[in-house]
Amino acid sequence: MKGNKVIRWDNVPHHKEISTYTHHKHENDKIEKSTKMDISMVLVEIERNLKIDENREISRDRHKKTK
Repeated sequence: MKGNKVIRWDNVPHHKEISTYTHHKHENDKIEKSTKMDISMVLVEIERNLKIDENREISRDRHKKTK
């Protein structure tokens, strides 16, 4: 899924090296520490990522117009 961000959270006990073991987050190919997530926290994360993507798109459009 090149170009698309894929994030998932889980608590499967397979990454003992993560300081928040068993809780962790998979973001594309990276594994990061994470707290226990509930649906409201996931929705906040989705909203935050959409705003970041929207700001990048606006910046890209402005850059194209100046060329």
